[in-house]
Amino acid sequence: MKFLAVLAFASGVFAAAMPDQSDLITDHVYCPHKECAEVECTPPQYACNEESTGWLVCDTDGTWVDGGSCEPDTTCEAIDDVPYCI
Repeated sequence: MKFLAVLAFASGVFAAAMPDQSDLITDHVYCPHKECAEVECTPPQYACNEESTGWLVCDTDGTWVDGGSCEPDTTCEAIDDVPYCI
């Protein structure tokens, strides 16, 4: 019986020592670092870049990365939220 009492006490101590990580979960995405708590996008997501010369892809970290360039004399246009070089 003493063993169970010690076990219950020890589990309570360990639970209290665990850091609260609820502030690291944003939009149902776990973020292990506070600086990445604000994500730019949610994969899989695509968009035209600011110059409309190519498109961006949302990577698994929730940041936009270069997805490619449009051919010369074409521009990127979003049609139904999908970028196309036209």
